[in-house]
Amino acid sequence: MKKSLVIATLVGPIWLGSVFPVSGEVADSISYPVSGSIVQDFGGARKHLGEDLRAAVNDPVYAPCNANIFNSGIHRGYGGAVVAQFTRPDGEQDVWLVGHMFTSSLRGTGHVNKGEVIGTVADRANNGGWDPHIHFAVRKGPHPGSWVYPGYAGNNSQTMANFYDPSDYITNYPGGSGGGGGGGGSTTDTTPPTVVTSECRLDNSGGGKYKATIKYADSEANASGYNSGYMQIEGPYGGRHGIGGQNWSNPIVLDIDMNGRTRGVWKVLTWGKDNAGNACALTDTGLRINWGAPWLADKRVDLSGNAFWNLWFKFDGVGGYSSISWNEICLINTDKSYRLLNGRNSGNEAHVTVDALGLGLVAADYPIKAIVVDNAGNKADMIDLGTVLTVPTEIIPAENLSTPLVTPPNFTQWSHDIAVASMTAPTTPMQNRIPLSVELGGGNIANLDHWCVLVYGNNGNAGSYKTPSGHETGRTISCVVDTNGLPSGWLTVGALFYLKGNSRDGYEIHSYGRIKVDKDHPTFDKIISGPNNGSTLSIGQMGALCLRAAFQDLGGSGTDEFRLALEGQGELRGFTERVYGYQGLLHCNLQGLKPGVYNLVSTYAKDKVGNETTATKPTGISYTVVQ
Repeated sequence: MKKSLVIATLVGPIWLGSVFPVSGEVADSISYPVSGSIVQDFGGARKHLGEDLRAAVNDPVYAPCNANIFNSGIHRGYGGAVVAQFTRPDGEQDVWLVGHMFTSSLRGTGHVNKGEVIGTVADRANNGGWDPHIHFAVRKGPHPGSWVYPGYAGNNSQTMANFYDPSDYITNYPGGSGGGGGGGGSTTDTTPPTVVTSECRLDNSGGGKYKATIKYADSEANASGYNSGYMQIEGPYGGRHGIGGQNWSNPIVLDIDMNGRTRGVWKVLTWGKDNAGNACALTDTGLRINWGAPWLADKRVDLSGNAFWNLWFKFDGVGGYSSISWNEICLINTDKSYRLLNGRNSGNEAHVTVDALGLGLVAADYPIKAIVVDNAGNKADMIDLGTVLTVPTEIIPAENLSTPLVTPPNFTQWSHDIAVASMTAPTTPMQNRIPLSVELGGGNIANLDHWCVLVYGNNGNAGSYKTPSGHETGRTISCVVDTNGLPSGWLTVGALFYLKGNSRDGYEIHSYGRIKVDKDHPTFDKIISGPNNGSTLSIGQMGALCLRAAFQDLGGSGTDEFRLALEGQGELRGFTERVYGYQGLLHCNLQGLKPGVYNLVSTYAKDKVGNETTATKPTGISYTVVQ
């Protein structure tokens, strides 16, 4: 078990008061009273007579073994302390002391079983004046009948000789070690701690410096608790460099200075161990430092709009602001695909406006990321800009709820106190057969003769509308919208009213909500990695073309599947893989192709609501194949 720096001292001797002599209790095993790491070791220059264990205020403290509590109360320098005698399996008797607890929480005198709570960790005001921790000591022999448990031996070598090193005592205990603290049982902890990759993160501090956070867990039933860990970074050519030395905190949070290091992608690695000495192998945290690539330097984000946002981002690079060549701002869809918000921006700044209605965004959270490239070709791919756009369920401005954006032809709007009170419809895009339920309300509902649901296009599609229901006299209509003949995109839902005492060609139209129709199949978006457009592919050197491609579905339901091929010289050579999802890695065998120019084409694409195309469509990417 690794030791660290002193965080507390104790004065002594300290008198405990009355003693209750009872026979020792047989203890088959012994463990630490808490699971925290050791922050002050046994011995040292001041001859510390125990070990100080890391703990937080109000943490429970457990009996290290079966024992008889002789003393329980407040004692100078310790706050609340408990002293107990126990009998080892070999028949010898020893005494343990646990100090720095709230006096009000202490267990009273008498028998105690291993793992039972004997108190809680006290704060500075109640533990003798120290940072919160637990002092754990083991004295040789039976209880002597008076207080002889100071925190330090000072110059008294005889006092030092009367105490065990607690870690050595636990390890070499005749009946077997109890493993870790926190109420551990008789089963030895043999499992090392693990890295919680989901809670690891990397923040760019600017100026070539990064802050890495690594979280450990030690959660098996008999866990002894995390003790300490190390952090390393591994460069693009395999060289490793330690960061910060041994670290007893969890999570480990350290600054990494990349200035002067080789440019490229660096891995953040770690290994750690628990209080039982179990160490995990050097582990990849999944964190990556793309050193040399540009980073986010500044941003201003207006997120106050219900469905419309203004965003501004500024990027920096190793060569300064002027070294940035271009950037692309990406909105990440719910299916993890993405779309460019305003194309490619030259230079180091990006001004973006996001219109949720115009983009057809459903109610969800949409992270914003960026692709940034500097003049030297260093690329930051999909860096997190720390911005999430939240599209609410209702994204139509309040002032538009009672008036349709587009009025279908030949309909007259009258002013009567009848309106749509509620609507139930899917919040995600659908291709066809969309279930819909509409309920009417209003003070003039008694004047309604009959009515029907109306669905019609907007944003320029004024002539496309349907009445998906029959004419009803009740206040609620449930129906299914057949979208054949309706445009793709957002459709307005309203009601068409026939009023009593009026001619049958009189209507009242109230726009209420919207439903999203996705009739668009996915289309090719970009090459994420692989040979650039116009590259020369050598059959002899490469053998196969390998690239990672991405599709996007403007209809909003998300890409489900796609396939690619090379077309040229009278041949259509398909890639080996059929990709499921919006992006994936593909390989195309180049052997046997005639030299010449080949275009990368899409041969199949389907979205998650079933829109698909089997037509061969160009991607705008081409390669020259040579022998």
